Amino acid sequence: MISLKELNELLSKLREKNIRLWVENDRLRYTAPKNTLTPELRQLLVNNKVALIQHLTDIHRERNNTLNRQVIEPISRKDSQILPASYSQNRLWLLDKFSHDSSLYNTYCLLDLHGQLDISILRQCLLAITERHEVLRSNFIYSEELCVQLAQSYQSIDLPVIDLKTSTGEYLEELKQFSQQEIDKPFNLEKDRLIRFTLIKLTQNHHALLVCLHHIVADGWSGGIFIRELENLYQGLINREDSSLQNLKIQYIDYAVWQRKWVESELGQIQLDYWSKKLANIPKLIEIPTDYPRPKTQSFRGATYQIDFSETLITALKQLSQKQGTTLFVTLITTLKLLLFKWTKQDDLVLGTVVAGRNHMEIEPLIGCFMNFLALRSKLSENKTIQEILEQENKTVLEGYKYQDYPFEKIVETINPERNLAYNPIYNIALLLQTFPRQISFNQELKGSSIEVDRGIALLDQRWEIIESEEKTYLRCEYSTDLFKEETIKELVKNYLLFLEKVVENPKRKVEELSLTEPLKQQAQKAKVRDKKEPIQIVSTFTIEPIEESLTYWLNKLNLPTQLQFAPYNQVLQELLNPESQLNQNQQGINLLFIRPEDWARFDPTIETPDQFAQKIRQNTQELIAAIQKASRTSQASLIVVLCPSQPNLEPEKQLILKQSESLIISQLKQLRQINLITSQDIATTYPVSNYYDKNSDEIGHIPYTNLFYTALGTATARKI
Repeated sequence: MISLKELNELLSKLREKNIRLWVENDRLRYTAPKNTLTPELRQLLVNNKVALIQHLTDIHRERNNTLNRQVIEPISRKDSQILPASYSQNRLWLLDKFSHDSSLYNTYCLLDLHGQLDISILRQCLLAITERHEVLRSNFIYSEELCVQLAQSYQSIDLPVIDLKTSTGEYLEELKQFSQQEIDKPFNLEKDRLIRFTLIKLTQNHHALLVCLHHIVADGWSGGIFIRELENLYQGLINREDSSLQNLKIQYIDYAVWQRKWVESELGQIQLDYWSKKLANIPKLIEIPTDYPRPKTQSFRGATYQIDFSETLITALKQLSQKQGTTLFVTLITTLKLLLFKWTKQDDLVLGTVVAGRNHMEIEPLIGCFMNFLALRSKLSENKTIQEILEQENKTVLEGYKYQDYPFEKIVETINPERNLAYNPIYNIALLLQTFPRQISFNQELKGSSIEVDRGIALLDQRWEIIESEEKTYLRCEYSTDLFKEETIKELVKNYLLFLEKVVENPKRKVEELSLTEPLKQQAQKAKVRDKKEPIQIVSTFTIEPIEESLTYWLNKLNLPTQLQFAPYNQVLQELLNPESQLNQNQQGINLLFIRPEDWARFDPTIETPDQFAQKIRQNTQELIAAIQKASRTSQASLIVVLCPSQPNLEPEKQLILKQSESLIISQLKQLRQINLITSQDIATTYPVSNYYDKNSDEIGHIPYTNLFYTALGTATARKI
């Protein structure tokens, strides 16, 4: 009999080849990349199957004991009983409400079936799976301030048969196009069946089965369960044998009820404490250099770029991972973080990934939304070696796995990051390592395989998937087309593969030795220049803030990234003369001065006669000119001086003094370097507003102009900028 040491050595050998073993319904299951399971290894598995099943079961049980998890027990049931949704279901329900009639959170399984298909037996199998998994018969409603689920009873299922009538060479694209249309049909979570079946007939012995589901009832792992159960049930019915599927000990709702209790338990609080500390003061997102300005709201429009890994590279990465005492996933995500560090110049990075969330034997065979998101935070440095970063990241990933059970939705709620419709909370880039479903064999006459459909959506800025199938390992980068051009993503993926080669080549080299390709450097610099917000400092003799709406509107229209800053009220001369003022500190942007000369005399209690008024205006005019002349010699910023009209009903003597003041300012400033003038006459000619003065608001809040004139003033200023 094989010893424990020999068992562990065998499992280690299998891990090196990325062969995964697990126990399901007391049977040994595996997935293996193409050509890795040699006849010798296969025979070892056969010879030691019983010992392997027992050992893997013991490991799983020990892991559950170590984590001190409570056992998930079935709850008592009553007819039409309403029970709470899980936290992930609650999140998906809320997202569905915010994106009404959307198919963003639909998922699918598309099977290409070759051979003689018995449609009647297929229908029985689909009904049996629906009956077996209660969550597939559930609807979701809002009751007592909580999203709850209500299980239904189905006596039959709909299986429409669609005849595409395509030629063999053309069927795939037409099939994908038809499937895309079906997948994009939204579900009503309160009323609809949340799983839809469609059988597509291509030829007499060639069909495709499309299964559409809402994510609220299934995750990625569920697709594999669905396929295995369909295969098992079909084989049993076609051969007139009993199914070997064991009865399910619990249903998804039992897990949902257990989860809510566990979150409040001591163990749940320990996990929350970890994430609260780990993600404290995280950056709002990874500031990646985009090709287009980020929209205020995500449209979720996306595309996918795919490329194969060479067998040489993937083998070398696995060997390096083993040598470093880590996993392929850690090496892949570490390298992506190094690439993003170089591309963004941001040293505090949070990347997302997905875990199956099935750490209990009872829930492994269940269809449902168990997956959970992990936010893996790293702080990187140019001075460390790649090997040191790998060790650091290995610790981060292992810790994340240790505390993986706490619902991401509750973590977001606790951390309460700044919410923005423009990007996902906590992380905007994710990496996943996945195994693609194997070939399916229903019987000798019917074989099947999975087909992928590009849905043209992107829920994140970028989502990197490394997928291992029986034939190859490939990378698929899903990206937002609102942010990126395809050529940028291709160049980024090219850099990722180059970085992976450099990591394999010499993990002891320092991070500072890694370098981007020239095209990606240029793309990043171009994005930096585009996104740089030019500061505009605004100073005025009166209340100028109402100009903000108009000015911002036109600057956005003109695609001029700027940041408006308003100096303290009626402090023009002080701002010009004080070297520490906001105006003088703004050396790289634009400074705006809005001058209405009559304001200088407004709050001076010593002015009682026209002569005193004239003296005050002339004095301040000279001081203003001298201050601007000095600023033109010392400041690098452009200065725009806007001379605004006085109130229309002033005494003629004062009107004359104000006109003389404006004329003097114009004559003295028009020749100065970096000084641009907008006169009251310019505004009246270009944007005439007959009723520009608002006496009441001028007296109450020193807001002298009507809304219409402030709009004209903002338009004229934006044009000059």
